[in-house]
Amino acid sequence: MEIQKVLIPIALLKAASLAILRDDFLRPNLEVLAIEKGHIIATNGHILFCSKLDIDPEFKAYIPFIAS
Repeated sequence: MEIQKVLIPIALLKAASLAILRDDFLRPNLEVLAIEKGHIIATNGHILFCSKLDIDPEFKAYIPFIAS
């Protein structure tokens, strides 16, 4: 497995994380930030955030949101 470095603007990460923020223990599977097909995507079931990224369209990453 090859490690890839990808730069993602912090403003996009912050905006995507705002779309995930919610206290809903019944749908924890929706609390994930995804990067795939050249886009950053996040949802909580009510709000959807999607923005185009200038990265390799083959790159995929899934970042779980852990509420503190």
